[in-house]
Amino acid sequence: MPRRYGEPFYGSKYLGIENKRVVHDLDFESSKCKIDEMLDTCKVIPFTPDTIDQAYTEGYDNCAWCIGGCVKY
Repeated sequence: MPRRYGEPFYGSKYLGIENKRVVHDLDFESSKCKIDEMLDTCKVIPFTPDTIDQAYTEGYDNCAWCIGGCVKY
């Protein structure tokens, strides 16, 4: 899937779903991630810097579908 540049994505590789505390890798986004469905009901945030380590620092867990190795699912 090509990188998304509109709000709230801004060309980010990693996107957090705040209320679920899950980080998604948008370069490997799966239809099972259901990000489009969450846009209306969840707060989504990009990370600064745009790294997986920053997501971990902020307490986010991996999405099972696009990153794998998650702890919470």
